[in-house]
Amino acid sequence: MTKKSRIKLKPNFSFISIFEAKIFSVLSKGVTNKQDYNQVSRTIACLINSIMETKVRDNYEAFFTVIYPESNYRIQSSEFNKRVPIYKSIKNRLDDCIVDPWGDDRINIFNSISIQFVTLEEILREINEPQLDSFYNSCLIYNKKE
Repeated sequence: MTKKSRIKLKPNFSFISIFEAKIFSVLSKGVTNKQDYNQVSRTIACLINSIMETKVRDNYEAFFTVIYPESNYRIQSSEFNKRVPIYKSIKNRLDDCIVDPWGDDRINIFNSISIQFVTLEEILREINEPQLDSFYNSCLIYNKKE
């Protein structure tokens, strides 16, 4: 179990999906000591750690999805949705550790995670439910920054 997230997967898990939902806020771009260790990298690192603790190395599906409105121009999916920079960010953070707690398994687990950025509008078009559209429009109105 990770200390901060308290996520503990069953040893025989077959599916995990982490969602990060934003309305008008941004994804954090770093932490004090590591400016490239952004919110996406941190969350994926926690997901890798949770999977590592199970000792499962195949026969599972893992997803990390950021959901945001099209009108949130502060989220640039192209900035965060690149596998190489995410992996490098995690690796750079691990370089600060005396002992790499993950070893070579982290690469395979990282590669098994599907990373997606999806707008709320895409989801709503797929669901096609007028009441949900109305609720979403209210959220946009009441969550706008002054």
